[in-house]
Amino acid sequence: MTCNYLPNIGKGRTKVSSFFYVLTFSLLIVAFACIPAVADPIVQITQCGTVISQPGHYILANDLNCGGPVAPTSGPVNPALVTPWQQMQNPFSGSGGQAPTPNPASAPFGILITADHVDLALDGHTISGNFNAFTVGIAVSFFASSGNSHVHITGPGTVTQWFVGVLLVGDSFSSVAEVTADTNGAGFLDISGSKNAFDGNTATNNAFFTMFAGGITLLGATDDSVRNNTISSNVFGIVVEGGTGNDVRFNTVTNNFGVGIGIAATDNSIFHNTAQNTVGGPDLSDLNANCDSNTWKHNTFGTADQPCIQ
Repeated sequence: MTCNYLPNIGKGRTKVSSFFYVLTFSLLIVAFACIPAVADPIVQITQCGTVISQPGHYILANDLNCGGPVAPTSGPVNPALVTPWQQMQNPFSGSGGQAPTPNPASAPFGILITADHVDLALDGHTISGNFNAFTVGIAVSFFASSGNSHVHITGPGTVTQWFVGVLLVGDSFSSVAEVTADTNGAGFLDISGSKNAFDGNTATNNAFFTMFAGGITLLGATDDSVRNNTISSNVFGIVVEGGTGNDVRFNTVTNNFGVGIGIAATDNSIFHNTAQNTVGGPDLSDLNANCDSNTWKHNTFGTADQPCIQ
């Protein structure tokens, strides 16, 4: 058999060269494609007052004690001291919906995130404060007005003894998952955020600073998702004040004071939650006449303040 593309045949040299060139180039492409991408380094956080100002992957390498020895928890709040949640006043109303701005030099936070595209893993550690007013365990955009996006905080891990355990201000497309907020003024607070998610968190005993206290509070937030959280023994369980399009479902909210799940906003969905044993108020509450455009369905509860709540 005669092979017309063998190298010793003049007419086939161009074909041979082209064939081997294409073959070699293809093999190089495959070889480079098989080289694994170099992962971004994981940055360890070891000190209180750490500011994350660059995108990347971060991990809490040890407990952060940001306020001296941890005091014992005070236990559940006396329900006799609880103002009905309908009379709750927004403590940030005079600041344009933004959190107060203390002196940054005093580092009123455990960790402050000011960058987009940040992944923070707590890796089972605790961030403890000192009960001072306007301090935050983990703050996203605490001093910024525009907010950050794609910030993801994951547990397991605990924030305790802060004015606010985890605070998001004006942030979007961000999430807090599997974090425990215990014995803070407020557990998880989103101010004016959009499309954020609180998933699988635990909030207990958040009560001691102000009547603006609860497990998870959305203040002027839109299109947030609050799912699969366990909320117990707080002044308020889950509160949505202002904002629209928020989705609250599959949460277990028990033994809180004032209200289990309270909605003071419109066009929100509240589905498949369990809210029971609330002291000093209803398990489920909607401050709008006939629930307005809020949708309540398939919830398990003991008491509610309107028949439109189901």
